[in-house]
Amino acid sequence: MAADLDFSNRNALVTGAASGIGAATAHWLDRHGIARLVLVDRNADGLAALTLGCQVELLPGDVSDPDFWSGFGGRPAFDLLVVNAGIPDAVAAGFVMAKGRRRPPRPIPLSGLPHRARS
Repeated sequence: MAADLDFSNRNALVTGAASGIGAATAHWLDRHGIARLVLVDRNADGLAALTLGCQVELLPGDVSDPDFWSGFGGRPAFDLLVVNAGIPDAVAAGFVMAKGRRRPPRPIPLSGLPHRARS
C-alpha cells in the first residue's frame, strides 16, 4: 500500500518531529516524495540533526504555547497534518501531578490548524 502513496508537490506539518514517531514520520514522508516539511518540536537540536532530502522548515517551539501558533500564518496550506507532539507518560495515563493533586492535562491549542490546512 505504501508504494502507491505519492506525496509529490505536497506540504506537510509534523509536530513532535525531533525524535521517535515524529522523526520516523518525517523520514518516511521524505522517502515517499514529500515536497516540503514544516517540522515542529521543543528540541531545536533534535530538529537540526534531521537529515532530509526535501525542502524543510524547522520551527523549534512548544505546541502548547498559544504564542507559538499566533505567528504561524503566512505559510502555504498543508496537505497533511501529523499532530504528534510528545505526550508525557503521566498525561497519557490521564492525569499529571500538580502540587500533590491530580489535574487534567492542559489542552494543546491546535484549533487553527484544520482551517489553515483547508485554506
